[in-house]
Amino acid sequence: MRKRLNQWADASKVLHAIVLLGFGIAFMFSILTCQDVHIGKTREELAQEIFELDSLMKRVMWEDSLGLYDD
Repeated sequence: MRKRLNQWADASKVLHAIVLLGFGIAFMFSILTCQDVHIGKTREELAQEIFELDSLMKRVMWEDSLGLYDD
C-alpha cells in the first residue's frame, strides 16, 4: 500500500512540473504574439501623411501668392 502511495506522489510531482511548464510556454507565447501589435501608424504611413500635408501647404501658399485669397 505504501509503495503505491509513493508512486502517486512521484506522479504528482511530474504533473506539477508539466502544469508549470505549460503555464510558462503559454506566457511566453502570449508575449511573443502580442509583440507585433502597433498602436497608431507605422513610419511609412506617417511619412506619407507628412508628405501629403507638406504638398498641400505648398499648394495653399502658391495659390495665396497668386492673390486668390484676398482678405
